[in-house]
Amino acid sequence: MRKMCDKSQSIADVINQQYKRYLQMNMTNELSTETESARLHNIYSEEVIGMFSAAKKILQNATIGYISSRICGKKNKTLANLDSLSGSAKKEVVEWAIGTSRTRRQAEHLSQSERIKEMVKRAEQKCQQKEQQDRSKVEKILKRDNYIDSLKTFFPNVTTDTLNDVQEVLCGRSICHC
Repeated sequence: MRKMCDKSQSIADVINQQYKRYLQMNMTNELSTETESARLHNIYSEEVIGMFSAAKKILQNATIGYISSRICGKKNKTLANLDSLSGSAKKEVVEWAIGTSRTRRQAEHLSQSERIKEMVKRAEQKCQQKEQQDRSKVEKILKRDNYIDSLKTFFPNVTTDTLNDVQEVLCGRSICHC
């Protein structure tokens, strides 16, 4: 019981030491000035979720990317900055943004097509490797002492002449049916 009391006291000492400055503050003015710039995370996320659901109700067929861009524009005050520009300056900024987005989209499209080509290439290599493994497994089975019997079990519908030809090929002799 004494150990529990000592541990509780040491925990209380650590907490008092860490929060000493806040505990000695005048709770009204000093604390409010200390924390007025801090924003609670859950309030921010609730605000963004609220903006998203409101936009989804208004724009039912809009994509998530469009709604996300719109919310980012509102939060970053991009639209307010654009509205404050003159007509020619606004047009210039919008054209620059469209061109930059087009360039980025084209670059991503190229990199995506390269990734797809690489995945197809790797799939083909994997398939070829699997076929090679299967072939070597069959050849290993056929090269045993009684491979004619193995051939008959693997290929029951094949004639004996064909099996003899396979035996000739596996032994390294050439066959010519001219």
